[in-house]
Amino acid sequence: MSWKVAEAKQRLSEVIRDAQKEPQIITNRETPVAAVLSAADLGVYLELRDKHRHTLRDAIEALVGAAAEEDYTLHPPARVDRASPLDPKRPSKRKRKRRASR
Repeated sequence: MSWKVAEAKQRLSEVIRDAQKEPQIITNRETPVAAVLSAADLGVYLELRDKHRHTLRDAIEALVGAAAEEDYTLHPPARVDRASPLDPKRPSKRKRKRRASR
């Protein structure tokens, strides 16, 4: 079921009660902005999310494992430190224009 924001605010207890049966979608100008779902449905969602969450480390380990299975050696390029625009020690490339004194 879909609810407008104002209607969901006025009938919150009904939205929560209906969420026990199926997720309730809240819209703002006909665009979905939120969902209310049962605690059980939230638990299922969180388990699935955590089960399928992969990190960069996981991907690298899988790549190294696949390379080992194929008897292939990875040769990563040498590390090159690049200047960061957020580094306060880095000199600015832009020259500041000085204002003429009045």
